[in-house]
Amino acid sequence: MFEQLVAPDNVIAIHLSGVLTVDDVKRYKVLVEEKIAEHERFGMCIDLTGIEKVGADALTEDAKVEFELLTHLTKFRRCAFVSELSWPRTLANTFGRLIPLLEMKSFHGNERDAAIAWASSGPAREEMKTAAAVLVTPDDIRPRKSAGL
Repeated sequence: MFEQLVAPDNVIAIHLSGVLTVDDVKRYKVLVEEKIAEHERFGMCIDLTGIEKVGADALTEDAKVEFELLTHLTKFRRCAFVSELSWPRTLANTFGRLIPLLEMKSFHGNERDAAIAWASSGPAREEMKTAAAVLVTPDDIRPRKSAGL
Protein backbone atom coordinates (compact mmCIF):
# COMPACT_ATOMS: atom_id res chain seq x y z
CA MET A 1 0.00 0.00 0.00
CA PHE A 2 1.16 3.50 -0.89
CA GLU A 3 0.18 6.52 1.20
CA GLN A 4 1.29 10.09 0.59
CA LEU A 5 2.19 11.87 3.85
CA VAL A 6 1.82 15.51 4.82
CA ALA A 7 5.14 17.26 4.20
CA PRO A 8 6.58 20.63 3.14
CA ASP A 9 6.03 21.48 -0.52
CA ASN A 10 9.66 20.71 -1.38
CA VAL A 11 9.41 17.10 -0.13
CA ILE A 12 7.79 13.92 -1.36
CA ALA A 13 6.91 11.91 1.74
CA ILE A 14 5.38 8.47 1.35
CA HIS A 15 4.58 5.53 3.62
CA LEU A 16 4.78 2.05 2.16
CA SER A 17 3.06 -0.78 4.00
CA GLY A 18 1.66 -4.21 3.25
CA VAL A 19 2.34 -5.32 -0.32
CA LEU A 20 3.88 -2.86 -2.81
CA THR A 21 2.17 -3.12 -6.22
CA VAL A 22 2.77 -1.84 -9.75
CA ASP A 23 0.00 0.73 -9.21
CA ASP A 24 1.87 2.03 -6.15
CA VAL A 25 5.04 2.46 -8.22
CA LYS A 26 3.10 4.31 -10.93
CA ARG A 27 1.62 6.69 -8.32
CA TYR A 28 5.15 7.30 -7.00
CA LYS A 29 6.37 8.12 -10.51
CA VAL A 30 3.59 10.70 -11.00
CA LEU A 31 4.50 12.39 -7.70
CA VAL A 32 8.17 12.58 -8.65
CA GLU A 33 7.40 13.95 -12.12
CA GLU A 34 5.23 16.66 -10.55
CA LYS A 35 8.03 17.69 -8.15
CA ILE A 36 10.55 17.72 -10.99
CA ALA A 37 8.31 20.16 -12.88
CA GLU A 38 7.63 22.35 -9.83
CA HIS A 39 10.97 22.58 -7.99
CA GLU A 40 14.60 23.19 -8.80
CA ARG A 41 15.52 20.66 -6.08
CA PHE A 42 13.45 18.63 -3.63
CA GLY A 43 13.80 16.00 -0.94
CA MET A 44 12.20 12.63 -0.36
CA CYS A 45 11.17 10.68 2.71
CA ILE A 46 10.26 7.02 2.25
CA ASP A 47 8.75 5.37 5.33
CA LEU A 48 9.09 1.62 5.01
CA THR A 49 7.59 0.73 8.39
CA GLY A 50 4.94 -1.89 7.85
CA ILE A 51 6.08 -3.03 4.42
CA GLU A 52 5.65 -6.78 4.13
CA LYS A 53 6.36 -7.63 0.52
CA VAL A 54 7.32 -6.12 -2.82
CA GLY A 55 5.69 -7.94 -5.70
CA ALA A 56 7.98 -9.07 -8.53
CA ASP A 57 6.06 -6.95 -11.03
CA ALA A 58 6.37 -3.92 -8.72
CA LEU A 59 10.10 -4.48 -8.33
CA THR A 60 10.54 -4.62 -12.12
CA GLU A 61 8.41 -1.49 -12.61
CA ASP A 62 10.34 0.34 -9.89
CA ALA A 63 13.67 -0.50 -11.53
CA LYS A 64 12.37 0.98 -14.81
CA VAL A 65 11.11 4.12 -13.07
CA GLU A 66 14.34 4.66 -11.14
CA PHE A 67 16.38 4.22 -14.32
CA GLU A 68 14.23 6.83 -16.11
CA LEU A 69 14.63 9.24 -13.19
CA LEU A 70 18.44 9.09 -13.31
CA THR A 71 18.35 11.86 -15.92
CA HIS A 72 16.88 14.12 -13.21
CA LEU A 73 19.37 13.22 -10.48
CA THR A 74 20.37 16.85 -9.94
CA LYS A 75 16.79 17.62 -8.85
CA PHE A 76 16.99 15.35 -5.81
CA ARG A 77 18.45 17.00 -2.71
CA ARG A 78 18.09 14.46 0.08
CA CYS A 79 16.45 11.08 0.54
CA ALA A 80 15.48 9.82 3.99
CA PHE A 81 14.47 6.24 4.73
CA VAL A 82 12.42 5.40 7.81
CA SER A 83 12.63 1.77 8.89
CA GLU A 84 13.69 -0.66 11.55
CA LEU A 85 15.12 -2.94 8.85
CA SER A 86 18.84 -2.99 8.10
CA TRP A 87 18.73 -2.90 4.29
CA PRO A 88 17.58 0.76 4.03
CA ARG A 89 20.61 1.77 6.15
CA THR A 90 22.87 -0.25 3.86
CA LEU A 91 21.22 1.31 0.80
CA ALA A 92 21.63 4.83 2.19
CA ASN A 93 25.29 4.24 3.07
CA THR A 94 26.18 2.58 -0.23
CA PHE A 95 24.37 4.92 -2.61
CA GLY A 96 25.29 7.93 -0.50
CA ARG A 97 28.93 7.20 -1.31
CA LEU A 98 28.31 6.37 -4.97
CA ILE A 99 26.15 9.42 -5.63
CA PRO A 100 27.63 12.33 -3.65
CA LEU A 101 25.13 14.75 -5.21
CA LEU A 102 22.28 13.07 -3.31
CA GLU A 103 22.48 12.86 0.47
CA MET A 104 20.85 9.75 1.92
CA LYS A 105 20.16 8.95 5.53
CA SER A 106 18.30 6.25 7.44
CA PHE A 107 16.05 6.95 10.43
CA HIS A 108 14.44 4.61 12.96
CA GLY A 109 10.73 3.86 12.70
CA ASN A 110 9.72 6.38 15.36
CA GLU A 111 11.66 9.24 13.69
CA ARG A 112 9.40 9.96 10.71
CA ASP A 113 8.95 13.66 11.56
CA ALA A 114 12.71 14.11 11.93
CA ALA A 115 13.25 12.34 8.60
CA ILE A 116 10.79 14.64 6.82
CA ALA A 117 12.41 17.71 8.40
CA TRP A 118 15.87 16.51 7.35
CA ALA A 119 14.67 15.82 3.78
CA SER A 120 13.19 19.32 3.52
CA SER A 121 16.48 21.01 4.37
CA GLY A 122 19.61 20.53 2.37
CA PRO A 123 23.02 21.69 1.29
CA ALA A 124 23.51 25.14 -0.14
CA ARG A 125 23.79 25.52 -3.91
CA GLU A 126 27.61 25.82 -3.69
CA GLU A 127 27.84 22.51 -1.83
CA MET A 128 25.78 20.89 -4.56
CA LYS A 129 28.16 22.17 -7.27
CA THR A 130 31.12 20.72 -5.38
CA ALA A 131 29.43 17.34 -5.08
CA ALA A 132 28.46 17.37 -8.75
CA ALA A 133 32.06 18.00 -9.74
CA VAL A 134 33.14 14.59 -8.43
CA LEU A 135 30.65 12.56 -10.46
CA VAL A 136 32.12 10.15 -12.98
CA THR A 137 31.46 10.96 -16.64
CA PRO A 138 31.06 8.40 -19.46
CA ASP A 139 34.51 9.39 -20.76
CA ASP A 140 36.00 8.26 -17.45
CA ILE A 141 34.83 4.70 -17.96
CA ARG A 142 35.37 4.20 -21.71
CA PRO A 143 38.38 2.02 -22.59
CA ARG A 144 41.20 4.08 -24.05
CA LYS A 145 43.74 2.98 -26.61
CA SER A 146 47.13 2.54 -25.06
CA ALA A 147 49.86 4.67 -26.55
CA GLY A 148 52.47 2.35 -28.02
CA LEU A 149 52.00 -0.53 -25.60
